[in-house]
Amino acid sequence: MIKHKYITYREDREAYQIKLTVPVQQDGKVIRKPITRQAKDLDDAIQIRDDLINLYRLDKSLLIDVQCVKKIVKQKTQDKKLDKLMAKWYETYKSPFLGFKTRNNYDTAIYDRIIPAFGNLDVDTLTRDIVQKWIIAVQQGSPKKLSQETARAIICKLHSFYDYLIDINIVSKNPCQRIIFLKTEKKIKHTISPKEKFKILMAAKQLNYVYYVLFFFLFYSGVRRGEALGLRWSDIDFTRKNVHIENTIQMDAKGKSYVKPSPKNDGSIRDIPITDAIILDLQQLKSHYMHYHDGIISEYVFRNKNKVYLDPNNISQTFKRICRNLGLNNISIHCTRHTMATTMINRGVPISVVQAIGGWTSPKILLSNYVHVSNKDIRNALIK
Repeated sequence: MIKHKYITYREDREAYQIKLTVPVQQDGKVIRKPITRQAKDLDDAIQIRDDLINLYRLDKSLLIDVQCVKKIVKQKTQDKKLDKLMAKWYETYKSPFLGFKTRNNYDTAIYDRIIPAFGNLDVDTLTRDIVQKWIIAVQQGSPKKLSQETARAIICKLHSFYDYLIDINIVSKNPCQRIIFLKTEKKIKHTISPKEKFKILMAAKQLNYVYYVLFFFLFYSGVRRGEALGLRWSDIDFTRKNVHIENTIQMDAKGKSYVKPSPKNDGSIRDIPITDAIILDLQQLKSHYMHYHDGIISEYVFRNKNKVYLDPNNISQTFKRICRNLGLNNISIHCTRHTMATTMINRGVPISVVQAIGGWTSPKILLSNYVHVSNKDIRNALIK
């Protein structure tokens, strides 16, 4: 039976009761007074109620059918599914502001991990215990073993999502608070030895002189791949022996490269000193362009025959191919950055200086992810 606001069917009286509270004047004051009426027929009860509303000039918007209210509540309950709310949060508040690589990380965490696990749950039913058991399971290898670092990154995204739900009053607690992670062995990033470095550079020089200068610059400056590819001749001060790092070449969602004027972080905009060897190679590269490319010097330092910047993916693949041909496996172009940082730290260069040169946001990231101390270095330190 459809229910109407302010109207109740009284079975003991076999009648409809109309009851509402109205403002009335009494002794010069306005007070709230309950008004009760009865009717044998529902249509009569509705008419009496409407007449009272008109008589006392009450807001007619209060006459919301109870069934409609229930439908609204039911719809809100349906909208509490985690998959829909998280997708909406991500597409509205996160994805538009992320770079390509970061967006890929979010896509993997949300659509490959979180939503498959919790998507069918209402957001207010997910508890800390459920999250804790799940993250332990995925770290242990279900369906694929995850490192502590990756597990933390996934929970961090789920944590941010629930902070959003708390802000909009959908939930009151965050189930990602105080989650405990299993300790896992951290992969040691490869440090390229001086001998390996020499072989890589010689192989690159035989393949393409531009590649040789690019890889040499990466090894000895420690800049990121995209930062090197975004380098313009106007960024180089040959007199002061400085290079200004700001533009970076990134990949979009369709795999196409583009110039990103804003860097990875605030510390990425920087001026770094360059050695005489780098200066000499850059000057020789400019002469190379003058001799082999119709005497035209384009905007970008490292560019292809079409006078545009080199493609990041092609450069990474070329670097890997050279390493594989030399019998050097599991080496990526990012290892040049890791090698530079490790070499400088082992030579006694202060962490703050290495951080400033490489554009890292904090010393913690630098030390935990990049610096590799050898047994020989430890032994030498103990002897001292």
